Amino acid sequence: MGILEAIILQWQSTHYVQLFAMFCTLGFAWFAGSESKLAWLFGMCNFGISGSVALVNGDYVRGGFFALFFVISVWGVYHWFNNKLYIGRLQRSEHFFMFALTLATVVLICSVLHLTGRPPQIMNVTFYGFGILAIYMTLNKALETWFYWAIINVASAYLSLQYERYLGLALILLYIPLTVRGLYIWTNRYYAQLGQRAEQEESNLALKSIIKR
Repeated sequence: MGILEAIILQWQSTHYVQLFAMFCTLGFAWFAGSESKLAWLFGMCNFGISGSVALVNGDYVRGGFFALFFVISVWGVYHWFNNKLYIGRLQRSEHFFMFALTLATVVLICSVLHLTGRPPQIMNVTFYGFGILAIYMTLNKALETWFYWAIINVASAYLSLQYERYLGLALILLYIPLTVRGLYIWTNRYYAQLGQRAEQEESNLALKSIIKR
């Protein structure tokens, strides 16, 4: 069976609600790249549906992660609607702290699963753990979030190919250009904001010097 035939077969065997959740993933990436608040509404739909499906199938680890994604999306709606946020960059110390915290959380979850007699699911836990880190950075408009999403996309593509989930692989191939688009737009806006702030500081200094005279 060819890859195209496998994609069609998997499409036909996937429930339309799950297909809708997949397209919501693309909507999240598109609107997040545009800094639109609609991103979080698409995120809520995707994570809510995906989490419900995981719990119904007895996959409580994935269901728990999707529940966290959903909570962050709800927070994102409130955060982006009620605060004027600017695109920023993280300090190296912040990167190190968040990376270390994510790894520690992954180790803790895998240890708990092992102690309770369940498979540790190291790959899945690591994947979703860094997914939470990426979406949290998106929430706070950190420019580096798109680099994290790019790494997650590559890992997702590898896992989809490994387990012959070709429909998921096709979705990721659509998601990658949206990640590049988001990085491009946010980078341009970040440097535009820096220029505006520099001009504002110059205007303030000029105004202060006039007042002193």
